[in-house]
Amino acid sequence: MSLWSELTAVSERRGTKSTAFTLLEHAEKMRSSLALRALHVPGSTLIDAAIKRVLQERDVDLSNDKLTQQDLFYRHVSALGDFFAVYIDVTAEAASAQSNPAERVRLIAASANNVIAMLNAARDYRARNLELMEHCEMSFEMLPWVAVSIPQSAVALMNTLTFNLFKVKTFNRQVQ
Repeated sequence: MSLWSELTAVSERRGTKSTAFTLLEHAEKMRSSLALRALHVPGSTLIDAAIKRVLQERDVDLSNDKLTQQDLFYRHVSALGDFFAVYIDVTAEAASAQSNPAERVRLIAASANNVIAMLNAARDYRARNLELMEHCEMSFEMLPWVAVSIPQSAVALMNTLTFNLFKVKTFNRQVQ
C-alpha cells in the first residue's frame, strides 16, 4: 500500500472527505478570514462582539495577557464557519436595539456586505484554483463549507439578514 493511498481521505465529524478537498477548504477559509480581517478596523463593534462571543462558545481562555481576542480568534481559522451564525445574531440584537429604522437598515446592510465580502473571497479563491479540484477524490462528499449547517449555513444566514432588511423596510413603509 502506497503512502498516497493512505493520504487520500481524512475523517471528520460529518464523515470522510478527500484530503485535497479538505486542504482546498482550509485555503478558502484563510482567504475568507483575511477578508474579515481587512474589514475588521478599530471601532468594528459588531465584529468585535461576534469574535468575543465565538471565543466564549469555544471556551477559549481569555486571561492570556499577551494575545488579544482577535489573535485568539484568527489562530483557529479552521472553525471560521462558527463566526457567521454568531455575527448574524449579534447584528440582529444590535438592530433590534435601535429605535431608528434607518440605523437598523444601516447595521443589517453593513453586516450583509461584510458576510458577502467573506463569501466572495472564498468563492474567488476556488474559482482561481479550479485545477486543485482535479486532485479531489470524487467518491467523497464535496459540499462547500459555506453550505454546511454549522448550526446554519452561511448561505442560509445571508437569507436571514436579507429577510430582516426587507422586514425593516416594509415596516417603514407601513408606518409612513
